[in-house]
Amino acid sequence: MFVNSQKIINLLEQLAPRKLAEDWDNIGLLIGSEQHEISKIMVVLDIDETVLVEAIEKNVDLIITHHPFIFKGMKTITDKTYHGRMIRTLIKEDIHVYAAHTNLDVADNGLNDYLAHLIGLENLTVLNTTKKEPYYKLYTMVPKDSVEVVEEALYKSGAGRYEHYDQCSFKIEGRGSFRPLEGSNPTIGVVDKREHLDEVRIEVLVAEQVLDQCIKGLIKAHPYETPAYSVIKIENLSKLQGLGRVGVFREALSGRVLIEKMKEILNCELIRVAGQLPDKVLKVGLCTGAGADFIHKAKLMGCDVYITGDLKYHEAQLANQLGLCIFDCGHYETEQIYMTYLAQYLQEKCLEKNYEVKLIKSESLENPIKVY
Repeated sequence: MFVNSQKIINLLEQLAPRKLAEDWDNIGLLIGSEQHEISKIMVVLDIDETVLVEAIEKNVDLIITHHPFIFKGMKTITDKTYHGRMIRTLIKEDIHVYAAHTNLDVADNGLNDYLAHLIGLENLTVLNTTKKEPYYKLYTMVPKDSVEVVEEALYKSGAGRYEHYDQCSFKIEGRGSFRPLEGSNPTIGVVDKREHLDEVRIEVLVAEQVLDQCIKGLIKAHPYETPAYSVIKIENLSKLQGLGRVGVFREALSGRVLIEKMKEILNCELIRVAGQLPDKVLKVGLCTGAGADFIHKAKLMGCDVYITGDLKYHEAQLANQLGLCIFDCGHYETEQIYMTYLAQYLQEKCLEKNYEVKLIKSESLENPIKVY
């Protein structure tokens, strides 16, 4: 099956919608065409010269990067600058580049959720809210013998999820009527004759992010030629989206045990610690990459430890002043681990769509900071 860049972008943006990105960010297709044929994709945290050489050698058509390769304004693209040479080579080799940055940080099952789950945190909430996503009530009427099929299709599409619960619905039995008109092909009943049928109204809560796919799932699973459904926006309920996560351990552990746990998860040699290492850790905040801006919020939310990267001297002083313990686990380390998951996620989605595309993770990118 012919697969172009846009089809891959659609899969990625189901995971990390563009609207979740910060206004200052530069995400999306940075180099290339949406109609470019794709057969091999490389996933990487950053693009540098070693990654570009690897991509050329492995005949990669599309590079998906977390950090935008083009971020600030550029007045020239020449071989006299690092980025200029890179861009010229990418275009010459017909390698396209797509960036998913803060939208992937914020997204459900994005970088922050992934790290929180690896650590074993439960009852996750957002650390720093950036968006409020509305909820909708989706209603549909189905015959009794089709309730389970339609209900499962809705759940699979993402309906019926709220905070720490999923597969939530409300059902009401009733009696519906309809008359098929000329040109229809009714599943039940005959043309020009009113039909009465015992039906069940299924009502589910749907976040805006998955509303379209839930409607498509409903229509596909529904037995009727023209399913009846309604969508109503809920004004007093919204889903908080944002950077970072806060969660709790099922059982408290010591600060030293958590340090060793983080070293193993992130495959890092050391972790810098600011503030007093607690004997008991139950509530943890985290922000992958650089999250020092949210130190105050982590403290206000009652975190025993805050995990992030790129901690500076005065920010470490602030941790001491606030009585908050901060683990600086490194910008690279807290984000690089997600690239394997992202490649696997996209490969699975391509297989579901019967896209003949191979996903690989870059093997050449290294942490620019070395420890001796």
